[in-house]
Amino acid sequence: MDALVLAAGEGTRLGRYTADRPKCLVELAGTSLLERSLRMLAAFPGVSATVVGGTRAAQLRPPAHSVIVNERATTTNIVGSLAVGLDALGWPHDVLVVYGDIVFEQKVIEAALAPSDAACVLPVNTRWRELWQQRMPDPLADAETLLLSADGSRLTRIGGRPGGYGDVQAQFMGVLRLRAEGIDWLRALPAATRDQMDMTTLVDQMISAGPAVAAIPVAGGWLEIDTETDLELYRSLHAEGKLDRLCRIAESGSGQ
Repeated sequence: MDALVLAAGEGTRLGRYTADRPKCLVELAGTSLLERSLRMLAAFPGVSATVVGGTRAAQLRPPAHSVIVNERATTTNIVGSLAVGLDALGWPHDVLVVYGDIVFEQKVIEAALAPSDAACVLPVNTRWRELWQQRMPDPLADAETLLLSADGSRLTRIGGRPGGYGDVQAQFMGVLRLRAEGIDWLRALPAATRDQMDMTTLVDQMISAGPAVAAIPVAGGWLEIDTETDLELYRSLHAEGKLDRLCRIAESGSGQ
């Protein structure tokens, strides 16, 4: 199975930490986010990872061996980078998609690879609130609406500002698996539309159009590095021996 690591983001909200490198090369506990992701994916037999880079793509080798460049990374959104990657791979009918600015345990990838007949398989973090409360005073100011079917097996809505905690049953983890129906649906969208889409908008529109999106609950084991504050928080927690409460670093592509 092909895996695409979407790493074209410049990481402007990381300030000085991305002055000389792309966002995915920022380090946590001595290992870059990208190297962690690639090591984790390499632990799954049959998964072959390709990285989609942007304006600083030349810096991605190593750790990446296979790199595709989104030449319009500064004017397209993340789904635009996804489409560039899929096009370079010949639009395969089963692909794992991983954001380049996350740290995750093995169970997150296992969830994405769970057997499913859905067009899209989405691991969702059911312990999101614990993480968001560490990151910011008001979790609802940053969290996105995410609603599940009555049995919890399907996503029914994702994206947009929640009205309260009842609108946030979990959070997207920056990892998803697109299967044949989902990839064909994405490919049929006008390129100009794809280029300006964020991922949760893509998934929400897919749900509205009919293709099923499976939700696989995962209890934590994941970090998002979006801002300077995020990175400094995680580095501090790691130094204090407390980061494993949120994500076990030893299971996220490094033995540290």
